[in-house]
Amino acid sequence: KYGHWLPVFVTLKNSCSDLNAELRAQITGQSGQLNFVVPAELPTGSRKRFTLYTLPNNFSRSIKVDLVQDDAELTSQTVDIASVPNDRYFIGVIGDETANLSVLSSIKLPGRRDNPELLNITLAEIPDRAEGLSLFDALILNAVDTGQLSPNQQSALQQWVVSGGRLVLGGGSSTALTLSGLPHDLQPVTLLGQQEVSALPALEQYADRAIPMAGPFLLAAVEPVEEAATQLSETINNTGQLPLIVERKLGRGSIDFIALDITGAPFSDWAGVTDFAERLLSPGAAWPDNLPPDVAPHQMRDSQITSALSNLPTLDLPSIRFLGILLIGYIILVGPLNYLVLRRLDRLAWAWITIPLLTLAFTGLAYSVSYQLRGSDIIVNQLSIMELSQDGQVTDTQTYVGIFSPSRQAYNVEVEGRPLLRPLGEGYYDPWSGEVRVGNMSVVQSEPAQVSGLTVNQWSIQSFVAETSLPNPPQLEAQIDIDRERLTGRLVNQSPNTLEDVVIIFNMDFQKLGDIAPGQSVAIDFDFTTQRDVISGFGSYMIYQDQLNQAGLESSEINFKQRVLDSTAFNQSYRQDTSGVTILGWYGDSPLTVTLEGHDITSQKTSLVYGQLPVVFDKTHISLPPAFSRSESVLTTGQTGSCDYGTGIQGYYIDRGSAEVKLTLPDSIRQVEPKQLDLYVQTDGGAWGELPEIELYDNNSSEWITLEQPQFGQNPISQPQRYYDATAAVMRLRLSRDADQGGSGCVFVSLAFEG
Repeated sequence: KYGHWLPVFVTLKNSCSDLNAELRAQITGQSGQLNFVVPAELPTGSRKRFTLYTLPNNFSRSIKVDLVQDDAELTSQTVDIASVPNDRYFIGVIGDETANLSVLSSIKLPGRRDNPELLNITLAEIPDRAEGLSLFDALILNAVDTGQLSPNQQSALQQWVVSGGRLVLGGGSSTALTLSGLPHDLQPVTLLGQQEVSALPALEQYADRAIPMAGPFLLAAVEPVEEAATQLSETINNTGQLPLIVERKLGRGSIDFIALDITGAPFSDWAGVTDFAERLLSPGAAWPDNLPPDVAPHQMRDSQITSALSNLPTLDLPSIRFLGILLIGYIILVGPLNYLVLRRLDRLAWAWITIPLLTLAFTGLAYSVSYQLRGSDIIVNQLSIMELSQDGQVTDTQTYVGIFSPSRQAYNVEVEGRPLLRPLGEGYYDPWSGEVRVGNMSVVQSEPAQVSGLTVNQWSIQSFVAETSLPNPPQLEAQIDIDRERLTGRLVNQSPNTLEDVVIIFNMDFQKLGDIAPGQSVAIDFDFTTQRDVISGFGSYMIYQDQLNQAGLESSEINFKQRVLDSTAFNQSYRQDTSGVTILGWYGDSPLTVTLEGHDITSQKTSLVYGQLPVVFDKTHISLPPAFSRSESVLTTGQTGSCDYGTGIQGYYIDRGSAEVKLTLPDSIRQVEPKQLDLYVQTDGGAWGELPEIELYDNNSSEWITLEQPQFGQNPISQPQRYYDATAAVMRLRLSRDADQGGSGCVFVSLAFEG
């Protein structure tokens, strides 16, 4: 996919003497050649497979891989590649007899232009890093011995799920084999045995398709682990319940266990398999319509965040007052003062000598001042971005590194650990081409990771990104109580470092908590009885408006934090889920150590932590305000689109056409029937002649029912069981409008729940 890592598997056999060489993948661009390098040590008679992670440009059509020793090419091979849009949904299938799953390529998922692509792969083709799995949106493992997975492959699979992947596990008679080598966090069930059933009425209802074949059907008898939830179960002997679909959330992704062998009966000969797959894979499958398909979301972030790396005191402009004094002094000295002195000496003819000398003197003075301002230190500016999910997992970690050089020089850079290094080049990074201005540079994928030949122009910055999972993620503990009118709780910093400038965001409002020392606990308190318009300027400006409105020069620290937040937490071009309680906080450090071979450096380190805080609901009585529902576009027609202004709360503008929307409540309240359900409608403050027509989907009759007399604010829904699917915690609605209605602006919809 555009902008994502592409793993290249290279198998080498050495029949000669011991060989110490390296594999190079060449990416050629308009500004030079970028080499991705892996050291290759081959003893006599050895046969090894290496994984080389490459980052092609958006227009690359081939990659040349060389085996090189002392810059001498031993052998090479060119591999043809094809880039595909990021909104293409890819399903990887691993297992035997997977031909029956080919029908999955015909399913239609919400928010996707095309049908999914199916790729059959083997366990050996699972790379040893999660970045190598970024092509896939879903992976299916069925009747396969996962005990063959290496520890690195296990970690890669788990981090891929944490980052948003969907892992589907087949059951049946091979359940024990499929679960055997998976990490603990990827196992949603405990296997108890096997059970035969004569019919599958719950599965028929789930897919809304009758199963024509007769039983018996073999199911794995399982017990969901504490962190998992049963999505569908079959009744056995009119008394017990046998879990059929069990789902476990992990980070931004999920693991779905199907108790049946998904390549056997009834899936092998049942028209409902496509309906089943569509319902199973649809949650979270939609590609946001405000994101371009030919640019990776992180590329949009990269293009904006590079400016933050240049936020160095060394690069600050000199004060206007100082420049004014210097200029006035030069004018006075070269003009009247020079004339008066020469006239007093009766040597006016010397002016042709004194004026150039004075000009040279002031030029030297200006250069000396600028050199003092810029300094002679090599400065490494590190900015780490850590995104948290509700379960405390770090779903995304990237460290941006900018190297400032006082002179033009090539550096060899080392980064501790095994991160993948992604160059951003000098100056503006163009996300549309993916090409970086680096000259000739090599990125060595080793431990430590290295960049050799990183050339930095005088008083300029070259930057790159280090991608790696964190062994010790930030530890934040939240205890939150919530009802329809108030959110209260406490936040405890369990990490060894002070969390600075902490902000909690909820329901389009925020609370500043200041700095939280290690072990310190602070109170959280939100009152949201008053519904407010969505503020189009919400984001970094709203948080720092008090400091920005103060007289005097703009604070470089506030400017830096604004740039970072607008590139990450409030970036409309970056796919994220901000429903619930969001936290922002800063550390004055970075988890990675960067060194320059043979050079002393001055380091400037900052880390941003942002994401969702865990919320535990009272299981006896659940009362949720509207801020906990997540909005997802299913289908739009006509002149409609989405908008969120960087708030992370999805809204819709509808000039002529319709938008079908799915509102999802937290997974922890699935299976809970609503006693009261309210639809809240808000606007960004635009002028509305009247609201768009609002229709609710009736799950019983499969029809759209018009909501009578909708209004901004609270709209109670009568008979909520008709419209709310408790098994998935979902309600569907449709907003539609004709141009003659006279409305404008964006509409935001959300659910409040009592149950």
